[in-house]
Amino acid sequence: MARESVIYRADSDEPQPPWEVASGLRWLIVREVLIDPISWLLLAVSCWFLLRVATPLASPGTWGCVLVPAAALCTATVVAMLTADRLLFSERDNEVLRVQPLGEDGFYKVRSRELHWWAWPPALLAAAAGLSVGSWTVAAATLAGSLATGGIGIGGALLLRGWFGARRGLVAATLVGVPLAGLWLGSASPLPRPDLGPWLAIAPGLLWLLLGTAAVPISLRMFRHSFERLASDAAVRDRSEPGRMWHLMMALVPAPLTLRARLTRDLVLLTRGWDPRGALLIALSPLSCLYLADLLEQSIREAPMTWRVLEAAALGAAAIAYAVGPNIHVLRNEAMAWSRTSPRPGRNSLRGALAYGLLFAIAHGGLVLLTVALVRDGRYLDRVADLTFPVLALEAGMVHFAVVYSMAESLGRRVAGEGALILALACIAAGLAVVGYLYPLALPLYLVLMVGLVAQAVQRYESLEVTW
Repeated sequence: MARESVIYRADSDEPQPPWEVASGLRWLIVREVLIDPISWLLLAVSCWFLLRVATPLASPGTWGCVLVPAAALCTATVVAMLTADRLLFSERDNEVLRVQPLGEDGFYKVRSRELHWWAWPPALLAAAAGLSVGSWTVAAATLAGSLATGGIGIGGALLLRGWFGARRGLVAATLVGVPLAGLWLGSASPLPRPDLGPWLAIAPGLLWLLLGTAAVPISLRMFRHSFERLASDAAVRDRSEPGRMWHLMMALVPAPLTLRARLTRDLVLLTRGWDPRGALLIALSPLSCLYLADLLEQSIREAPMTWRVLEAAALGAAAIAYAVGPNIHVLRNEAMAWSRTSPRPGRNSLRGALAYGLLFAIAHGGLVLLTVALVRDGRYLDRVADLTFPVLALEAGMVHFAVVYSMAESLGRRVAGEGALILALACIAAGLAVVGYLYPLALPLYLVLMVGLVAQAVQRYESLEVTW
């Protein structure tokens, strides 16, 4: 075992253990995601949606008021396991950290502390589910239980790796599906004693708090016993998995080779979890259809209805546009460097990025139109044909602008003015919605206005030197 030394900070004479220094450096990376305003906005929207979905299931006096917090805690625990697996075996700086003199169990301490940071978003979501019971006490107990899943997460990650290997993802999905299925089937059943409902609703959070506290020393012993063997196996086994996914998608995507390779790269980045912010944005984009359904359930005139549909389309398209814009653009440069040195790199990369973004934009536009067709027993079905072009043009225009802007303002490791992109998307959405509402046939003029920015994006991509 490595001998632990001490490091002195420049602003203090107090010695600091090396593993704390490493934790501080990791926090500088993690905080970029956890403190990001976009992340908090996504978290707030997710909490609102979860609260809305869970409230009907958590009726007072039924088993739902107990099963909802329990299912949320089970889900948070599985998320902790998957996060711990990523931190222990998949993070890119693992090889650097493991050869540093961090002291006894220093690597475990660094990853355990980082796991606690990453536990906050799922814990807040679990607290929102607990709040659906109608009690802030239940929400607080569920939050405390979720934050205590660190020890369970590390121990569970080691068990999943050791017992199931490459099938751990399927097992984790099963561990989430079972409590959710039990919630769906048993939530309406009445409690034998309804007066005990408030106390029973607190019980899952308190139970998880006790289990999480007791699991910490157990997970440390498991780490000492099996981590080195599992890490060695992961270094060999996991390198073959991206190749299988790559070949499968390359065979399924119908497109020319240059476009297919870039589109496959982006889909692999998304499906393997390398772009979590983009995946979350895309997953939340259909919530605009729920918002639209609520609006159309009300009695509104036909003229405002067109505006409402375009408004909902713009909300979902904004999420997709940000998902296919700055962050994924930076990941592309690092994931497949040859795309920058291939023939006509700027033009081909722009085409690939647009194909990736338009794939989700068209799918979301289809969901919006499907919502219009199905709401109120098909009352607005005859309006779908007139709304198809404005909706798809609006969504395609917003995605097009996000992609082109990200390439034109690229600085290599990041995109300049991400905050400005949010304001620009709002202006683009408002402009396209107004044109789509007043005169839809004028929407293609947007492409004429963007010719200069498109040329700038292609030139920027081909001339920018990136050193990774």
